[in-house]
Amino acid sequence: MSTQKCKPEGFNDKETIDLRADKKLRLSINGAALAAAAALTLLGCLYEPVTRFYDAAGVWRLLLRFVLLLAGMGVYFFLNEYIRRLMIEKVTGKKAQAVREKPCVFTAPARCLSVKEYLKISFAPVLAPGALLLLLMLMLPARVFWQVYIIQIISLAGAAGEVYIAYKLLKMKKDARVEDNVTSITIWSKNQ
Repeated sequence: MSTQKCKPEGFNDKETIDLRADKKLRLSINGAALAAAAALTLLGCLYEPVTRFYDAAGVWRLLLRFVLLLAGMGVYFFLNEYIRRLMIEKVTGKKAQAVREKPCVFTAPARCLSVKEYLKISFAPVLAPGALLLLLMLMLPARVFWQVYIIQIISLAGAAGEVYIAYKLLKMKKDARVEDNVTSITIWSKNQ
């Protein structure tokens, strides 16, 4: 979906960031996400050995750990999108649009956003569940640390695209407007 939702009055310059079209940028962001995941995994190994994840009494218990991990990831992805929807509706005052991109459903704002609004909407779904996952990692027994921490790694590494967009936006003037089309981002700015 890349239908233009807005062209703010007086904003003529635009830059579109489309990871589907720009393979080099997509590879760079995915490489950064993998590097972040590797660094987070090493950091987790300093806290709790990864062998504890595989240390189960029998194959059925190990299978149960993987099933619980997948269920936790499903809950996390639902919660992530739900928080995004709530933030869009809170910030814009309008109902968020559901966008279907097989096999997923995403939520998108119905209007252009200021830089501050976009950053709130982008990072709330990472920060809120991230804080909950951190509490779970610290409170739950050590044997389930890696099941929770793997979800945390996916969450933080998956934010590589948001970090890149935030970096681009923070380099621009504060009056820029962001059009979020789910599969691409258009940044509108005034003529220099």
